[in-house]
Amino acid sequence: MLKRYLLCILLITISFVSCKNRGFNDDVFIEGGEYDFSKVLDTNLETVSVKSFYISRYKVTRKEYENFLKENSYKEYSSNSSEYSLDVTMPKSNCPAMFVSFYDACEFCNYLSSKHNFQKVYDLSNLPEIKTDNNANGYRLPSKNEWFYAFFGGKESLKNKWWENISYSDYIYDCFAKHISVGTLKPNPLKLYDMLGNGLEWTGTEIHRDNLNDDLKYAFVVGTGIPGNKIQDYDSLTDFLKYFYMEEPVAKMEDELFYIGFRVARNAE
Repeated sequence: MLKRYLLCILLITISFVSCKNRGFNDDVFIEGGEYDFSKVLDTNLETVSVKSFYISRYKVTRKEYENFLKENSYKEYSSNSSEYSLDVTMPKSNCPAMFVSFYDACEFCNYLSSKHNFQKVYDLSNLPEIKTDNNANGYRLPSKNEWFYAFFGGKESLKNKWWENISYSDYIYDCFAKHISVGTLKPNPLKLYDMLGNGLEWTGTEIHRDNLNDDLKYAFVVGTGIPGNKIQDYDSLTDFLKYFYMEEPVAKMEDELFYIGFRVARNAE
């Protein structure tokens, strides 16, 4: 009887630890590999190598972000736009969280890491400078190359260019001012949702260019929803993705815009 009791306690403990480390937002494992942009996006770029990683199946939602703000007494969630309020831009709690700066997204990642018993990736004690521990197992923003690798569907789906045979209306909600519930649109082959629509996404890739203000910091953003820039304006989705990769649209890290949200990633190796 005592042995059975102790076994039950052990199983409960293991289950609790497992739940604590299970991750957030239905993390999806993506096996690392290489992809050749000369074949994927018709460019003369070099082969890109990506290590195995996890990425969240959905963008972070308004509810998830509001829970973070509340639990950490971080700040009040508000719109800095005279035209678009929070309720106009995110009418439902499971809409993707907008009006989130790059720095806010990093704070959220650290919050998730603590919540799930992982190591924090970001040291945000001396903003605007950010120290990043690339070896930590906690949450972070996906890099530019990780985002594209995830969008393409990893090693297997890179071969068939599945994105060239889709109906845009199934994958893209092309209204940058108002967003819909995450998971409403069709997913890619890895069952990742809203990669092409329902707002842009921050990545963890900083951009440094001569034509940008040296006193400000910028990060690469990707997806659909930039005002005046629609997929339908390009000859193909491949051309659209090529534009994003090559031209590297950016936003200031301090910006809180009504069309930029984020999803999270973490190392798997």
